[in-house]
Amino acid sequence: MEIFEYPYWKIEFTKIYITSCMNDKQDLILVEQFFKVKKKICPERITTFNISKTDFQVKYTDGGFFYCEVKSPKLVFNKIFNGYKHSTILSKLSDLQHTACKQFKKTNPQHIVPNILVWISRDFQLNWTDLESCFLGQITVKSQLIYDFKKSHFYQKATNDLGIIDYHIWLQANMNNTIYEETHFQVQNTKMSLQLIKLLQENIIKAQW
Repeated sequence: MEIFEYPYWKIEFTKIYITSCMNDKQDLILVEQFFKVKKKICPERITTFNISKTDFQVKYTDGGFFYCEVKSPKLVFNKIFNGYKHSTILSKLSDLQHTACKQFKKTNPQHIVPNILVWISRDFQLNWTDLESCFLGQITVKSQLIYDFKKSHFYQKATNDLGIIDYHIWLQANMNNTIYEETHFQVQNTKMSLQLIKLLQENIIKAQW
């Protein structure tokens, strides 16, 4: 596992290959299965009717829990640009994160337990590096600055949302509903205690498959 340090964020990256026997391609089912195979975690759907609340309350078998919301960004082809615009992709990620923040505030108003946002992408062109760029407000290639979005509205919105979401997990999946890569983003200035974050990581990252 590689660890990268950035202002506000620590990124933990690992590749995990999962043999999936699921036929249902719904993202909520995929995330539910993702947590269940961790063995020490039990995800429970909060409701299927109230979209203002988060998707899951995830309990530890040893006690404690966290809230989880699932977002599935899609690439939208720009006919005028004849491709995928970086600004459009990052703006969409920022919008989805902002929506999730509203849901976490509704579900966990006192922020007494961690808030976890799980992202799912089935397009290899939309991956964890896009989320990283959204957080950093810039796109770099081999340490070379390509685009700077720090003055953009979506970057300011993403910055204002810091602290509401404590942890991000990006899942890269194929069309067979198989997760082949997961990337973890930890908010370094999280409101949660280090003890709670450590408990979360022990159950999510270090759990045996």
